[in-house]
Amino acid sequence: METSDIDVSMATSDSMLSASRRDDDEEEAEGFEHSILSGGKEDGGALSPPLSHLPTIRATTAVKGRKAAWPRPAAVKEELRALTRLFHERHLLESASWASELLLYCDDEEEGGGAGVGGALPPQQRYYQPYLTDPLADKERDHIMYARTLLDLRQYRRAAHALSRLESNLAVFLHNYALYLSGEVQKDDAPEGVDTPNAEVVEVANRLKRRRKEGKLDAFGHYLLGVVSRRQGKTGEALMSLTTSLTQFPGLWAAWQEVSALATEEDAATKGVVMSSFASLPVHWPSSFLDAHLCLSVLEVEEAEERYSDLHLHFRGCPLIKTELAIVRYTKLEYEESRKVFEEVLAVDPYRNKSMDVYSNILYVLGDKGRLSYVAYNAQKYNKYTPETCCVLANYHSLRGEGEKAITSFKRALRLDKRFLSAWTLMGHEYLELRNVSAGIDAYKRAIQVQPRDFRAWYGLGQTYEILRMPFYALYFYRRSASLRPNDSRMWMALGKCSEMLDKVEDAVRCYERSLSIRKGSPDPLLHLSKLYIKQKREDKAAPYLERYLAVQAELGVENNETYEMLKVLATFEKNKGNLAKAEKHARALCEYAMANREGKALLEDIERLRSQHQQEGREEEE
Repeated sequence: METSDIDVSMATSDSMLSASRRDDDEEEAEGFEHSILSGGKEDGGALSPPLSHLPTIRATTAVKGRKAAWPRPAAVKEELRALTRLFHERHLLESASWASELLLYCDDEEEGGGAGVGGALPPQQRYYQPYLTDPLADKERDHIMYARTLLDLRQYRRAAHALSRLESNLAVFLHNYALYLSGEVQKDDAPEGVDTPNAEVVEVANRLKRRRKEGKLDAFGHYLLGVVSRRQGKTGEALMSLTTSLTQFPGLWAAWQEVSALATEEDAATKGVVMSSFASLPVHWPSSFLDAHLCLSVLEVEEAEERYSDLHLHFRGCPLIKTELAIVRYTKLEYEESRKVFEEVLAVDPYRNKSMDVYSNILYVLGDKGRLSYVAYNAQKYNKYTPETCCVLANYHSLRGEGEKAITSFKRALRLDKRFLSAWTLMGHEYLELRNVSAGIDAYKRAIQVQPRDFRAWYGLGQTYEILRMPFYALYFYRRSASLRPNDSRMWMALGKCSEMLDKVEDAVRCYERSLSIRKGSPDPLLHLSKLYIKQKREDKAAPYLERYLAVQAELGVENNETYEMLKVLATFEKNKGNLAKAEKHARALCEYAMANREGKALLEDIERLRSQHQQEGREEEE
C-alpha cells in the first residue's frame, strides 16, 4: 500500500535540511504442520513457545463478499477530481497523489471502459459535495492559504499558530494536523535508540474530542482523531473514529490506510477487533484497494493478484496498480515476471521512486549488475534523498561485493525514515554476509519491531543462530517465518535442516516432504531426504527419492559431486537388491564422471560377475 500522508509530510527531501539529515495462506495444515508451527513439548520449553500471538490473518474471510459496485467512469472521475482538491487543501499529499494518479488512468466510457456497472452517482451519494462548499472556510480563505504555505515549507508550529483562532472545519483540521506534525518532527529528532513519544498527541486528541462532543467534527477530524488515538495505543477509539470518518467520507484514502495498518501491524486482539469490524465499514470502490492490500500483507497472493487485476480493469495502465501487481509476483518468487512489470511501469513513469527498492531486490537476485547500475544512477541523480534510493544504492554496492558501502547506504535510508522496513531487514542480511553476527541480530530485531509479520527478518534470525550452531534458537525463529509464509518451500527446508541437526528425524522428513509438495521440481528436498535415509541405512526408502533427484538433475543439466555420489549409492543399492539392469544403467552413468570412472568400472565388474553367477546357478538348476 502507498506511503501514508503522515510519512509524506515528515519526508526530509527539502533542500534546506542539513547535510547530516540527508546523508543519513492458507490456514495451518492439520497434524504435523500445526505441531511444528505451534512448538513441541520436547523442543526446549521457553525456546519453542506456541505462535498464538502471531496468528495467520484470514484476509479472504474478512473481505469475503466485499465487492463494491463501481459507478460509471464519468462518476468516478468526478469523484476523483473532488478528492484530489479536498486532499490537497488539507495537506494530505499522499492521498492527493493517489487520487490524481487514478484520475489520469480512469477508463473513458468512449473507449469501452464500461467497467462500471452502477451508473452515475445520485446527488445523495455525492458525499464530498458539502466539503467543496464551506461558507465559513471561504471567509477564512486568506488565513488558510497562508497556513498551507507554511505547511508546504514544513514550518508546522507557525502554521498551527496562524490557524489557532479560526473555527471552520478546514482550519481546525489544519491547525491540529500541523500540531501533530510538529510533534512528529521533535520525535524524529530524538537521539538514536531513544523512543520518544509525540508530545502533541494528547493535546490534539483532547481538542478533537471536545469538538466531537459539540457535534462539530467532520470526517477529516474523525480521521485525525483516529490517527492520534492509535499513536496513544487506544485501538478501540482509533477504530471507532476511523469507521465514523469512512462512513461519512468513504473516499478518504488516508483513513483506509490507517485501517490497513491496524489490521496488519497490531497484536492478535487488535486484529480480531479490526477484522470483525469490517462489516461496519462502507463498501465503496476505494475499499477495493484496502481489500487487495490486506490479502497481499498476509501473503494470500492469489487472492491479492485477482483483486489488483480487477482494479487494473478500471484503471488500465496505472503505474500505482501495476507496481502492486509487480510486488505480488515478487512475493510469488516470479522474479522475471515481476521485473517485466516494473520495466513497463518505468517506461511510462521513468522517474518513479516508490517501490524501486523492491525492483532493485529483484535485479539483485537475478544478478543483473548492468540494469541495477542504471537504476541506481538514475535514482541517485533524480531522487537522491529518499530511503528507496538509499536501498537501491545499497543493493548495487552489495552486488559488487562492497559490503561496507552497502551498510552505509542502509544507515542513510534509516536516517531518512527510521521505520523503513526494507533497510532494517536487508542490512541484517548484509551484516550476516560480513559475519558481523551481533549487528545482524540487532538489525533483524529492529525490523521485527517495525513489522512483526516480516517473515524475512524471522528467517534471517534463524539463519544467524544456525551459523552460531544454536539449533534450538534457529528452530524457534524458523517456525515463526514458516507460520507467516507456510507456502514457501525455503521455510520448510530450513526447519528440516534444524530438525535434522537436533536428531528429530521424523520431523525433518515431514518438513522436507512439505517443501517438496510446494516445489515439486526442486532437487534440494529430494537430496536431503535421500541423504537422511542413507544415513539411517534405509536405502530402500532413499531409492525413490534418489531416482527423482537424478531425473531432476538430468532435466536441469546439472552435474556435481552430489550427482555421482548419489549415482554410486543407487547403483550399489540396486546391485545388492538384485536389480542388475538398473544397477548397470547407473554404473555406466557413473563411468561418465572422470572422478568416479574407476568406481563405476568396479561396479560394472561386480555386476557382470553377479550376472555370470546367476546364469551359472540357473543352468545348474535346469540340469
